[in-house]
Amino acid sequence: EMQEFDSFSIGKRIQDCRLQKGIKSIDMAMQVDISKNHYSSIEYGDTICSSKVLHKIAQNLGVSADYLLYGKEEKIYMNQSYYYSNYVSPLIAKSYLVILILQQF
Repeated sequence: EMQEFDSFSIGKRIQDCRLQKGIKSIDMAMQVDISKNHYSSIEYGDTICSSKVLHKIAQNLGVSADYLLYGKEEKIYMNQSYYYSNYVSPLIAKSYLVILILQQF
């Protein structure tokens, strides 16, 4: 069963986490490589970002993408490989782990 995304709630969770960490929106936009306007439209719920941008935002905020999407995961910081292998969807996690392995060579 597909879950629908509530862009307003996603944006609110992103904004709450960002403010909790004391990060300015312009700095977050730069960290995830998008324009300030695009970032603001994500926080205000006017647009849903790509999964790539969502994962960058989650990583910068130290939360899981699932938390930002559904509000269900715990907000804890984890190291990169643990975060990706346990919280990102299994397909993306497998792709990411392949990249990590390939980076070793």
